[in-house]
Amino acid sequence: MSRRNSASALVGIGSPYPDWPDGQRWSFFGTEGEVYVDIKNRIQINNGFGIRYAALAGAGIVMQRAELVAEDIAEGRLQALLSDYKIQSRPRHIVWLENRKMTPKLRAFIDFVAEVYR
Repeated sequence: MSRRNSASALVGIGSPYPDWPDGQRWSFFGTEGEVYVDIKNRIQINNGFGIRYAALAGAGIVMQRAELVAEDIAEGRLQALLSDYKIQSRPRHIVWLENRKMTPKLRAFIDFVAEVYR
């Protein structure tokens, strides 16, 4: 079961998702199931570091990968909200030229990334 909330006062910073037919929407998973929150973007940024810098400048609320903001939260520069909720994980891809030989350095990097995002 999913629930939809409207938070017109919630000003978000995020990347545009054109596949959402009714505007910017964040979804969370909690004890009550999936919850959708429609937000009003102040700005749209398609880069994780840019989103982080905008949050640090006080431009709004962000939904960001933990590893990009963990130090900022630990140092008190940012505050975690909705900690009891989870978001759906997104796939990550490693791309290299198919005709390239698999070097030990590349193999080590792939193994490292796979372990970090397990």
